[in-house]
Amino acid sequence: MKQWYALYTKPKAEKTVEASLKKCGIETYLPETTTVAASQTPKRVPFFPCYLFIRVDLEVDNPAFWRWTPGVQYIVSYGDWPVPLPNEVINLIKYKLEKLEGQPTRPAYKLVPGEIDRIYKGPFQNMVTIFNCPTTPIVRVSALLSSLSNSARLHFASSALERVSGAADVPVNKRPRRTRGRGRRIN
Repeated sequence: MKQWYALYTKPKAEKTVEASLKKCGIETYLPETTTVAASQTPKRVPFFPCYLFIRVDLEVDNPAFWRWTPGVQYIVSYGDWPVPLPNEVINLIKYKLEKLEGQPTRPAYKLVPGEIDRIYKGPFQNMVTIFNCPTTPIVRVSALLSSLSNSARLHFASSALERVSGAADVPVNKRPRRTRGRGRRIN
């Protein structure tokens, strides 16, 4: 009986592995999403980097087709036995990716490091943060949250931030540089 399995591939080899397996007649599924970098056009990238799903019958299909395909590292296993995935898991991934494609991938404004923003959805709703930097994937950001005299770095979707009105005028206290790098002090 054919079942879904996850293959672990070499970095950035998911699409070439998928094309090779399709030529061999193996059903594949590579979940992809669209990302937009700051200065690039939108492009499709794997949602799970280095992973690809195949649908095979391990008792009937020749394992050499997927095992020796260039770019494949291994099939995800528990011990020596490959772990089958239920059809419902693959259907859920497809459903969630379709919903994700309809959502905005960028905030309505350009995020600037040191800028004061407010989280408007999620468990930290209405808390004020200082934007730190983007992380990977592009739609996630890092922000500093101060509460009870402690600061914590959080990672969350950039679409959850909104600019606090008048926050652009608030100066950010930045410690002056003391060295030129590699320990050379500034006189």
